[in-house]
Amino acid sequence: MTAQLLHKNLPQGYCPTATAKDIHNLLTICRKYQIMGVVVGHPGTGKTTAIQAFATIEKGVVICRVTKAASEIQPLLIRLCEAMGENVSPNQSKADLYETALWALTQPFTAKGLLLFDEAQHLSDDALECVRDLFDESQVAVVLVGNKGLKRWETSQKSKKANSFAQLRGRIGQLLDLKTPLDEDLSALCKYNKLQEGCLPIIRKVAKKEGQLHLVAKLIQVAGDLAEEEQPITQDLLKVAASIVGISL
Repeated sequence: MTAQLLHKNLPQGYCPTATAKDIHNLLTICRKYQIMGVVVGHPGTGKTTAIQAFATIEKGVVICRVTKAASEIQPLLIRLCEAMGENVSPNQSKADLYETALWALTQPFTAKGLLLFDEAQHLSDDALECVRDLFDESQVAVVLVGNKGLKRWETSQKSKKANSFAQLRGRIGQLLDLKTPLDEDLSALCKYNKLQEGCLPIIRKVAKKEGQLHLVAKLIQVAGDLAEEEQPITQDLLKVAASIVGISL
């Protein structure tokens, strides 16, 4: 596959920034050594886009997106089975769904594969333990990706829940804690999207707002749509785009 074709398959807004490379490095290590990892960070630090890009490039990667509605074991297992292409029913028991998920994880396609749970902060304590059980029994690498709420297993060490998370803590071999977007990430975004020199200060300002890289990606997307063919994105185009999407500069 050529780089051009690969680029077309990558998620919109993806750029191979330093942070994206750090995330990909963690995923690669977890997969190679079949260990559990955690990627945490504020919304808008590029976590979801990076794991989607990795799943596009690499084979045998399954992404299960967690929602508040799927925070408990039964709905979580339904989502997981569906993500792996298994036909399941909401009427199935947790035990049946678990066995289906475990069977799917031990098939040739997913053996030596990688299982990613995005928005994993929504997982209930019981659901987290279920994920740990699947990891233990399947020996397929697992990475939990989410915001700071995911690290409650870490802060629980001094609480009454210390024992309930002890086994989970013992499984985690890789941890990446993301803060705000790195300045080199923002510079890479400007270069990758062919922003005119002088646009970086605007991008920096937007990246400091709530939403961070989500807002930056939307701003660049709209500015790119406004630009004429082969025209670079200018500061003026960014300002017009900001007014369209409601970003105050």
